[in-house]
Amino acid sequence: MPEIRTTSINAESSAVAITHLRGGRLVILPTDTHYGVAAMAASATAITALRAILKDPAAVFAWHAPDRESVIEALGLTQPLHRWAIERLAPGPVRFLIPHPQPASVRQRLGLAAGVIDIAGPHGVEFSVRLPDHAGLRAVLRECSAPVVMASTARAGLGSGAVLTHDDVALAAERGIALCLDDGPTRHAKPSTAIRLGAAGGWSIATPGALDEDAIRRRLERVVLFVCTGNTCRSPMAEALAIDALSAGMPSGIPIRVISAGVAASRGAPMTAEAVRALSEMGVDPGRHQSQPLTHDLVARAEAIYTMTGAHARAVEQFDPDAAPRTTTLDPDGQDVPDPIGLGFEVYRSAARRLRDLVRRRLGDFDRRVMPAGKD
Repeated sequence: MPEIRTTSINAESSAVAITHLRGGRLVILPTDTHYGVAAMAASATAITALRAILKDPAAVFAWHAPDRESVIEALGLTQPLHRWAIERLAPGPVRFLIPHPQPASVRQRLGLAAGVIDIAGPHGVEFSVRLPDHAGLRAVLRECSAPVVMASTARAGLGSGAVLTHDDVALAAERGIALCLDDGPTRHAKPSTAIRLGAAGGWSIATPGALDEDAIRRRLERVVLFVCTGNTCRSPMAEALAIDALSAGMPSGIPIRVISAGVAASRGAPMTAEAVRALSEMGVDPGRHQSQPLTHDLVARAEAIYTMTGAHARAVEQFDPDAAPRTTTLDPDGQDVPDPIGLGFEVYRSAARRLRDLVRRRLGDFDRRVMPAGKD
């Protein structure tokens, strides 16, 4: 039987695992999703053995990288959306399918043969990469100093993947696995979600898993929040104008979601008729707006908060002091956008036109800077 250590990964057990991996042997290690059968990706002996266990001589595996920097450097990631996805979703229960126009250069940097972590398909050549959210495992991966691939024990027919039983270990022994580290049930008890990153931007779920689509979308979206007083005139016009501007996409390809709220708003009031008319004249869909008050959740999710006046900015900062670095007036010069309510349609028309220019300017600047987003 292989050696089994019923303990979390520590310095001693890590050293044993690394010795086996460097020797071209297979080991079973815990991750945040499923237990995995691990092998050194550059070892032809180990890859052949792992494919034999899977009964698939052409099996492709996920490179389990120790950190984001290793992935960005090895794949030469320059696409803003690709780098943003790595930043926002990793480490975590996600497997990335990342396209690359020059796969041979990536293989050369990593010292790997074709078809170990990459596969050619209708989307071009894609590399399969994971950054597991398991500190002990990442320490092992880092100390190996070369790429390690893993295949779920469930995929290998060695149990459910979520736990490691004595029967699983006995079967692993029959298949020549040298070491099993048992760290108890995995955190997610599900396989990772496979996300395909598009060569020209965009993303899609290739295989469902531990993170659902809504959770992924919330992490990838950059949220912009527009704030006024009652959320029936200025901020909803800004929101509609931003949605219209974003409909053609932004250069970075990173999704941006816009929301509006009011510092003294009730919930459920419609946009004023004059605001609807002003937007419609400009060919902008006003949508089916319903007012909402400013909340801590909205503030926490927003990466940028643009207010109609300086007084609104101060109100946001007083409401949530942590929002201060992310809060500023919509006008970069700090000038207020006056409230048009009750002042006639021409004032609304003028306000809408000014808002259009300010919103476009702010969105362009926002898209050019990719920075850590607000709290999840």
